Amino acid sequence: MNTKEWMQALGPLRLVLMAGAAVLVLLLPWPGVEAGPVRAVVVPALGPIVFFVLLLDALMSRVNMIEADDRARARYRRCIQADLATAGVLLLAWLPYFLSRTL
Repeated sequence: MNTKEWMQALGPLRLVLMAGAAVLVLLLPWPGVEAGPVRAVVVPALGPIVFFVLLLDALMSRVNMIEADDRARARYRRCIQADLATAGVLLLAWLPYFLSRTL
């Protein structure tokens, strides 16, 4: 499966969600670097929201797999893998930030 087919199988909303997660990783505030209000307040608030939406999307894909045919199951399986991989990257990128805020 090439990249275009893979992106079509995921669908536009999932791709926008994953692009949003990528933007949140790129806007991660670095320690010692002066951050504006958007980077210091809004972006850290959106990180957990996007993380849980990715997990919810994976859960709903699993629910939809129950009554799907084999072709649709393969599509949902790819969607689940992409959601969990994106959530994992988001978690690994933001975990040091949130741990430094709680300790």
